[in-house]
Amino acid sequence: GTEFIRNWAFSNYDKLQSAIITSVKNVGPLAFEYCSGLKWIVLDEGLESIGSQAFRDCIGLSEVTLPKTLDTLESGAFVNCVNLRSVTFEGAPPTNSGDPCYNCHPDLVVHVPRNMGWETAVEEGYWKGYPIQYVEIDNSIPYIGENPTTEEVKAAVADSGDSKLIEQVVDAESYNAYRSWSRKLNAQGIAPSL
Repeated sequence: GTEFIRNWAFSNYDKLQSAIITSVKNVGPLAFEYCSGLKWIVLDEGLESIGSQAFRDCIGLSEVTLPKTLDTLESGAFVNCVNLRSVTFEGAPPTNSGDPCYNCHPDLVVHVPRNMGWETAVEEGYWKGYPIQYVEIDNSIPYIGENPTTEEVKAAVADSGDSKLIEQVVDAESYNAYRSWSRKLNAQGIAPSL
């Protein structure tokens, strides 16, 4: 897979309804700007940075979950996403050069994990004006790595001791699908069940 989604890669592509971004480290500036039909995105582990205005004016987005590997979220990454009501961070606060959610929905709530530096970031940073909810992030479905083999998946699932997960996940493809699905439900506050 590619490690970088270039600047303006999908700009103005209003037919794009969903995006599952895996094996990508960087989403470039304006990469998805004006994708008005974009309803949901999955940003998987390994993503390190989201460029300035990457999802500008994606008016169909209502929620987004940012993986714990994200360390840079540039200014205006989600600017003018007027229906964006929920942003969930799975890890520590990323560095940013300005408000990443300027002019989003007025009821936007930011969900963050406890004890990962968010208390200071909220008091001193761009998140100060947003309602913050501290949540428990379920990372029980481990990140194995990019494109794990079926053998790696079976070993990790067996080590988890989760009998439902063991029954459901039979290969790398089903594991990645389950993990993405579980993270999406978890971001919505719904415990995944098999």
